[in-house]
Amino acid sequence: MQPAVPTLLIVGIDIDPTYEEDFNLWYDTEHVPELRQTPGVVAVKRYELIDGSLGEVGPKYLALYELENAEVMLGPGYRTKPSTPWQSKLRPHWRLVIRAVYVRREGTLKQPPEGSAK
Repeated sequence: MQPAVPTLLIVGIDIDPTYEEDFNLWYDTEHVPELRQTPGVVAVKRYELIDGSLGEVGPKYLALYELENAEVMLGPGYRTKPSTPWQSKLRPHWRLVIRAVYVRREGTLKQPPEGSAK
């Protein structure tokens, strides 16, 4: 078992504009509440791109999932959960999907040793 190292799952999605309203409704009313019930999921936050250097090549929607550790994604209720009919209807219209998992680096909040370059 992995130690409890806080983990961040980042998911970015672009959706065909024809399905955008339905996508947001699905994400907010079905997907996020379902994920919040998953053991080890600490928080789920969604963002929408309003400006940035990614422009047309970046995902319009970004979700940040705070997890207790990376093992959460292997446990029951995460990977083993089947797609719902609503999700299956929308998935073919996702244009760009970015998925990345990060763990918190130990020591990132420590002060540098005295005399070292900052």
